Amino acid sequence: MLLEAIAHCFYRYRRLYLHAWIVTMFTIVSVAAPLQASVAPKASACGYLAGLIDKAPPSGPLFLTSYPTVESGPLHGAAYLYDNAVAAIALVGCGEQDKA
Repeated sequence: MLLEAIAHCFYRYRRLYLHAWIVTMFTIVSVAAPLQASVAPKASACGYLAGLIDKAPPSGPLFLTSYPTVESGPLHGAAYLYDNAVAAIALVGCGEQDKA
């Protein structure tokens, strides 16, 4: 009888602790996510694209590389048409259509 009572209390409090743990973790994540977003610097995609265009030489057509961090290999200097089309659309949306 005593063993059943202890087991009943254990299972009852286990559920209570589980619910409390879930609520606590949800609260921590909900509070921490906006804090991380406010601490992180807000890099502008428009500024990044405009900076890439400003760095490019003025002669000839301009193709932005799809993988700018690749130092060597088959993707070094690769400029996919889809990526450049999306960049052009983004620049038009940023008001940079005179640079595209």
